[in-house]
Amino acid sequence: MMTKPRLIIYVQNLLGIGHLRRAAGVSRAAVNKGFDVAFVSGGIPINELDVGGAT
Repeated sequence: MMTKPRLIIYVQNLLGIGHLRRAAGVSRAAVNKGFDVAFVSGGIPINELDVGGAT
């Protein structure tokens, strides 16, 4: 059985959410390409942020 390639995305968002939103787009694209993505944020959790199924 082949394992999915892994990717971790870390965003330290302290002043605004621009970098966080861009990283979420990268996460969605990577998940759609078959990556196992771990999305880590250094800021306050945003429940509505769509990271494409990343953990």
